[in-house]
Formats: sequence, structure tokens, C-alpha cells
Amino acid sequence: MKKRWAVITAALGAFLCLHVFPTSAQEVTDARNTPGVLALESERAPVPLAGTGLAGRIAPAGDAGIPTPNSGTVPYSKLDIYAGFSYLNDGLLFTRVSAYGWNLQATLNLSQHIGLTADFSGHSGSSKNVMLLGILPIPQVNQDAYFFLFGPKFTIRVPEKFEMFGHFLVGAAHGRLSAASPDLVGIALPGFVKDTNFASALGGGVDYFFAKHWGWRMIQGDYLFSQLANSPIHSIRITTGIVWRR
Repeated sequence: MKKRWAVITAALGAFLCLHVFPTSAQEVTDARNTPGVLALESERAPVPLAGTGLAGRIAPAGDAGIPTPNSGTVPYSKLDIYAGFSYLNDGLLFTRVSAYGWNLQATLNLSQHIGLTADFSGHSGSSKNVMLLGILPIPQVNQDAYFFLFGPKFTIRVPEKFEMFGHFLVGAAHGRLSAASPDLVGIALPGFVKDTNFASALGGGVDYFFAKHWGWRMIQGDYLFSQLANSPIHSIRITTGIVWRR
């Protein structure tokens, strides 16, 4: 009788071992594979980027050279073309000559702040025939002046559509000068003089861009030095006009 109960007890134990415990183990395994458990486990043990090789592949958007709202990079054009009205004032033969004309510029921008400028301008004007101290008459001077200048341009660009720039230009000046005075009786005046010589310019200005490709050069001021007819000429040039950029 005791042997029979021992056999039955052993059979029940084997049945429980084969059916109950494997089911519990499978439930634990399935629970580990559920999304909730995986999410908890991922929060507890994050995978380091250095170990997976992703650290070197992830970089901020600004590092790729693409302007972003927070990168501080202001887009700039590759080419600027300017055309405007120009006023030139310089001193000749103890008087000041006011001349009016045009100014053309083309700037190739090498970077956000540095460019190369070609500057061309032409002016025509004359001075008044006046009497110095009421004794010595000053002849009227007629002048045609043309400048061909090249050099670097430095620009500060701001997001509010304004650009401030400065440049230093060197090249040549071509001038045609003549003097006349009916009051100078018996005194010979220099005749028509034509000369081409060295010239330079130092100045800057402010541009305001009211559209994507169009802007207004609010003002540009330059000090120009030229050497015409063996005489140094110091001039001031003021110009304003329209800028087109691409």
C-alpha cells in the first residue's frame, strides 16, 4: 500500500515538473519581450553612443556649413553690381572744382566678409571765375576726370538687410583740364592739359537691401588722391545709387 502511494506521489511530482514550471518560465520570457518591459529596460540601461560608433556620425547641423537659424551665419551674394550718381569735389589752382557724374562698381565676394572690387567713375565740372582778395583773379577751371580703380572690399553683414563696407582701391586717373579767364589781360594761362597717372581711393558706405536681389546704396564716401599734370590732387567723392546682387 505504501509502495502504491509512493509511486502515485512520484508520478504527480513528475507531472508538475513537466507542465507547471516550464509554463512559468515561458511567461517570464514572454514578459521580457513585451514593449513595456523593453522600454523599461532601455531606460534603465541606455546604450552608450561611443560603444556603437554613432558618436562620430552625429554632428550639429551648423558643422556641415549649412546656415541654420541659430548658427549666426548670414547668407551673402557671389556678385554685387552697383550703378549710381556721383559728386566729386577737388582743389585746382587755388580753387575748388565741383564735378558731377557716374560711378559703376562690380564686386566678387570671396567670402562673407572679403571681396574684390572694380570701380569706375567719370565726372565733369568747373569752378567759378573769382577775384582773390579783390586783386588777383582766379581763372575758371574746367575738368573732366575718370578713375579706374581696383582693390579689396571688407563687408559687415547683418540679418536686418543692412551691409556696411569699406574698401581700399588703387589704379589710374585720367584727366583733362583747361583754364580760362577774360579778366586776366596780358597773363598767359595754361592751355588744355591731358594726363593719365596714379590714383587711389579710401572709403566705405552703407547698403540697404529692400528685395532679394535689389538694394539701395544709401551713401558711399571716398577720399581720392591722384597725380595729374605733375600736381597732387586731393578729392572727395560722394555717391548713391542702386545695387543688384546675385
